[in-house]
Amino acid sequence: MLDLMVLNETTKDMLWFFAAIAFVFGAVWGSFLNVCIYRLPAGKSIVWPGSHCGACGTPIQWFDNIPILSYLLLRGTCRACGTHFSARYAAIESLAGLLFAAVWLKYPGQFVVLAHWIVLCLLLIGTFTDIDHFIIPDSVTLGGLVFALTAALLLPPAESFCGQDFLFISELFGLGSGRLNHWLIGRGFVFVWSAICAAFGWLLLWSVGIFGRILFRKEAMGGGDIKLFAFLGAYFGLCGTIAILFLSSVLGAIGGSLLLLIHKVFRRDEFEELCLEKAKALRPCMVYQNRAFCGAEEAVEQMSDLDAADFSARVIRIPRKTSRQLHHFPFGPYIALAAAVLLFAFPEFKSLLQQYVWTWPDLAGK
Repeated sequence: MLDLMVLNETTKDMLWFFAAIAFVFGAVWGSFLNVCIYRLPAGKSIVWPGSHCGACGTPIQWFDNIPILSYLLLRGTCRACGTHFSARYAAIESLAGLLFAAVWLKYPGQFVVLAHWIVLCLLLIGTFTDIDHFIIPDSVTLGGLVFALTAALLLPPAESFCGQDFLFISELFGLGSGRLNHWLIGRGFVFVWSAICAAFGWLLLWSVGIFGRILFRKEAMGGGDIKLFAFLGAYFGLCGTIAILFLSSVLGAIGGSLLLLIHKVFRRDEFEELCLEKAKALRPCMVYQNRAFCGAEEAVEQMSDLDAADFSARVIRIPRKTSRQLHHFPFGPYIALAAAVLLFAFPEFKSLLQQYVWTWPDLAGK
């Protein structure tokens, strides 16, 4: 009995030891994700040139490029010119490290850990590029789709989300799941199912976008979001895709409402005023007292002194940050957050379906 207790304690210690290694590994990858977030939307290479200061162009040495630690030691500034770096760089490195460690603790020792890490990295890139530029690069969405299909072909069906989803659907419709135990046939079925779920995810969000466009008479869903759902459909399966859509809609409604509330309570609408010169303020062709004038000078000459003063300059107010603009917020971050929540809660999600929908068989036990 004592030996068993010692073994359990050793196992727990090793689990946290590898979780610490996963954190360091994730922080290193988080540094690379910062490069991708900055360069991909600009169409720049993520390989060359190496990391450098954006202000003075000085290459960043390896000892100044240690994730999290270098930012703290240098107090977020460039060693060469003293330019301040955004704290978001260290935040993304820390977030990536925490996510990597959390995945290891949730799925210790499984092959699927590597796949989950890659998916989370892609979601992080897509989240921050969507926040900054309202775009999700094709390298994230289409690249993620290729990866999800590859993962469906290589991962054991008992561990991959799409494999478990296929098992649930096949049992639900009485198709049986015995063939999934064969390593080649099972992976072939899961690969085809992953491709079907990718098409389902794309069609699902495309339909939502069309419905929103008809309802609101404006663009309701970006193409990047639709392709992102194809990627997530291929990785999470049919049931997971529906769950992500529902959860992301709830998160988006809550997040958007909070942003509007915070803006109305703590902030004011921000405008930039531009004063145009007389010649530029007047339109090339304008109507004054039922007469058409082409040219600002000709029009002003015919006006009274008071009218000319009114038209001598025109002030244009350009909205920079208003509550109306906050109605247009990126949906990609909420999709990514919903996918991350499901990634960590997939065993519980499976148990929920098993309890209320259908008995979800245990493939690993067969």
